[in-house]
Amino acid sequence: MNTSRENCASNGPVRTEPGRRRTGRSRILPALAAVAVAITMSACGSNSAASGTSSDAEPDAAGLEWAANTVAEGETRPATIPVTDPITKPIPTGKNLLWINAGAASSNLNKQIYEQATALLGWNLTIINTDGSAGETKNAWVQAVQQKPDAVLDSGSPKELFATELEQLKAQGTLVVVNTATFDAGDGIVAVLGGITDALRTGELLGAWVIDDSKGTGSALVVNSPSYDYLNRVSTSVADTVAQHCPTCSTEAMDVSFAQLTNVNAQIVAYLSSHRDVEYVVLSSDNLGHGLSAALAAAGLSDVKIIGSGPDDTSWGYLQNGEASADISFGYYEIGFSMIDALARSFAGVDLPDYPHMPLWIMTPDAVADIDEFPFPVVPDYLDQFKTAWNVS
Repeated sequence: MNTSRENCASNGPVRTEPGRRRTGRSRILPALAAVAVAITMSACGSNSAASGTSSDAEPDAAGLEWAANTVAEGETRPATIPVTDPITKPIPTGKNLLWINAGAASSNLNKQIYEQATALLGWNLTIINTDGSAGETKNAWVQAVQQKPDAVLDSGSPKELFATELEQLKAQGTLVVVNTATFDAGDGIVAVLGGITDALRTGELLGAWVIDDSKGTGSALVVNSPSYDYLNRVSTSVADTVAQHCPTCSTEAMDVSFAQLTNVNAQIVAYLSSHRDVEYVVLSSDNLGHGLSAALAAAGLSDVKIIGSGPDDTSWGYLQNGEASADISFGYYEIGFSMIDALARSFAGVDLPDYPHMPLWIMTPDAVADIDEFPFPVVPDYLDQFKTAWNVS
């Protein structure tokens, strides 16, 4: 790294990793104000020549073919739930489950799904609501130990936050199932659904979409919240996918802390205003882009395309009205029911399968034009398939 780049990074929010061209993945530190972001990045610029790739280089034909095939596959709506093997032993009724709600808009959508799944099996569901912060999450796990449920459901809490409580729950016979986590099952955790492989596949689909849509010339800003390792895996996968399959494309990364979510649109607009060659904003989670389309329009940046993953009530509207160009589904129903499936198999005393990818679907405005509910099942007849696997009517 040369001296001028080191000095630039030390004076502002740009941090450049060596060996990338604007694949150098500069990271904008969200604690700084949007104006500072704009000024510093304008002064520093981006290391667009670091890879040695000339601006008039031809896109890689093999990479374009891979991206087109990947997008075509991803745009095909999944038709099968993750595991269809029937449970061959009786599933006991009357189990008491406790769900720790992380509080995000997307997390709140799980309520009706867990209630539907547990009702089918004659189970009870208790909810501890949190705001997703470390303090409230820790307190929720402490309460879980005190309440002594048969099982705990959780979405992506860092394992170090509840390691002590996990040992206590295991000792008292409480099972734990989590989703969107990047650690493995074991030590009291029965299953992890929608884990690392799904995060990496989501990033791959997002990266492929940028390559395919831009015909191998795209420049994207990848916005991420590093507080959640699952989202880190998604954003890293986007950058890695683009770097591997499209040497004539580029990515930048912007990290936004949990506390800075209310300011993220200003940061994105400031960055894009000083980097007019960037044509795409890729959101590792749709939560990071509420109101972004309107903010871009107000700044004269309506030509920038927005794509993301894990739609919620708000971002779903953006996709349907065309403010977002594409979105990767989060299989709320399929993941939620699969979490209950893992507990059903455990309580019934049968071996758990290796749960494969959750159903992921590249959705475009045209593809979802006729879907009038949210959340909705990615697999249309998911309910019949789970009922068959559980032998319930």
